[in-house]
Parts: sequence; C-alpha cells; structure tokens
Amino acid sequence: MVCGDSHGSLIELIPCGHVLDAEARGGMIHDREMRPRTGSHVLVSTSMPAEVVLAIAEREGLRAVSLDTGLFQFIKVWIEETVLVELLTPQQLPAYLAAFGPAGLRTLDAKFRDLEFALATRATH
Repeated sequence: MVCGDSHGSLIELIPCGHVLDAEARGGMIHDREMRPRTGSHVLVSTSMPAEVVLAIAEREGLRAVSLDTGLFQFIKVWIEETVLVELLTPQQLPAYLAAFGPAGLRTLDAKFRDLEFALATRATH
C-alpha cells in the first residue's frame, strides 16, 4: 500500500505463509510451519474518512470494526485474518494525539489507570 504522503511511506503486506529472510534469494521464503497469528500490529493514520476505510475493507473481504478505547477511536482491519492494521482517520487523529502525543504523555499513566478502573468496574456489573 503506497500511502502517497510527503514521506513516501509504504506498507507492504505479503501473503500469509511468506516471510522475509535476509538469506533468501529475493529476501522472501515460504514458511510451511509459520504460525497463523502474531503479537504485533501497526497503527497508522489515513487521510480517508471512516466510511471509505470500512467500504474498502468490505469490498476486499476484510474484517473491519470501528472501536472506542475510551481514550481514542480507531478502525481495526484484519488482513487475511492474521495481520492487524489499525487506522486513524483525520477525525480520530486529534484524540489519539491528545493521549499519545507529546502533550498527552505527561498524563498518559493516569489516563490508563482511569481506563483500567472503568473496565474493571464495567466487568463486575
């Protein structure tokens, strides 16, 4: 996915089962024993509104859902049900930056504690 931004950003998603390997010709091999899940993901901003992101995901047959963490909203998109890409639309970006940007870092720990308390309280009721 070429982002078209001023930095020339590029996100490459390769088919499940293929992995990058520094020793392989072309840098990629097929791993027959590759685990289908991963513990990592990426969160990126997009210039597209939520409706467009969700429509593209639906068109491509990808699972996508809009979520609200209590600190910010974002869209989760699953690629081949194995790779998680989280997207922030222009409307969602200000709340994310308020929490995780330079100004938000000073109060981030307290925000996490408040969120944990709210989730624990909700789980017991």
